[in-house]
Amino acid sequence: MDVSAKETLVSTASRVFEQAAFVFADVVDTLDCEPTIGVSLSYDGDNSGSIELWTIRELALTIADNLLGETDSLPEEQLQARESDALKEMLNMIAGNLITDLYGTAPVYNLNIPAIMENPLNLQEVPDSAVRLRVEGFPVLLLMRISESKLDYL
Repeated sequence: MDVSAKETLVSTASRVFEQAAFVFADVVDTLDCEPTIGVSLSYDGDNSGSIELWTIRELALTIADNLLGETDSLPEEQLQARESDALKEMLNMIAGNLITDLYGTAPVYNLNIPAIMENPLNLQEVPDSAVRLRVEGFPVLLLMRISESKLDYL
């Protein structure tokens, strides 16, 4: 991923975390623990690609509380569903804003439904282009893969 696309991903994700979930993000060079929950979303249009968001359960719960309301009294099964829903919604908002920030408002893009990642993340296989954040003290990893790009800077 090009440097300007990575910078756009950082600024867009940070803005969405702050405005939608009321949590604050800082860029970090390394993550102090391995994210265990991941969601992905693919998109297509003039360009196509995918975006992944990885974090840990504690941040997923914080986001669920802030987006969907208090989760303390929920049974475990409902709690897990809320975590997943909150992360999917965060990724959906990040992706929608990011695509507009990268490509503008004129092209039409199709965002597919976010899905939980079934396979665990292997940090040794994460490319240098991945965005590493600390959000409210918790690790976040964002991966963006762009294919069929017609933009000069990507």
